[in-house]
Amino acid sequence: MHRDRVHLLVALLTVVALAVACGSTASSSPSAGPTPAGTPAASATTAPPTSSPAIATPTPVAPMPPASTAPADPLLGRVVVTVSDHLVVRSEPWVGADSTMYKPWLPLGTELTVLEGPVADSGYLWYMVAPISFEGLDGPGYGWVAAAGKDGEPWIAPATGATSCVSLDRTSSAVSG
Repeated sequence: MHRDRVHLLVALLTVVALAVACGSTASSSPSAGPTPAGTPAASATTAPPTSSPAIATPTPVAPMPPASTAPADPLLGRVVVTVSDHLVVRSEPWVGADSTMYKPWLPLGTELTVLEGPVADSGYLWYMVAPISFEGLDGPGYGWVAAAGKDGEPWIAPATGATSCVSLDRTSSAVSG
């Protein structure tokens, strides 16, 4: 019988220790009865309970996604040239009523600086470009062109020569070369 009491006492102490470790504390609250007039009920200056502080449980952290191993697009920040006549420049990277076609269309051999892209939409791969060797384009002076037709025929290609690479000043949206 002595052994049973020891086991019961050990079990009880284990439960109490776990309860304290898990943050379970006895709270003292003011009595629910009435207080004499002019005597404040419990106030913020009441001493804190003397029980052990709760042990914080670590919060699981979501794993970070793997870093992108995709290489940067080879046309981004470079000069390209139109290899198709009458290339359409649009306000948005898709074909639709909400994507304005800027005129005049770009002639064969027009140099363009690639500002953004690519964006895949409407069956095309689009790049935001700013014409270098062409003036008079409607709109803001830049827009989106499709890199190739749906049949794969290229409409733009990397330029060759000294102007084939430019640096983009993203703070002023200006292109310098």
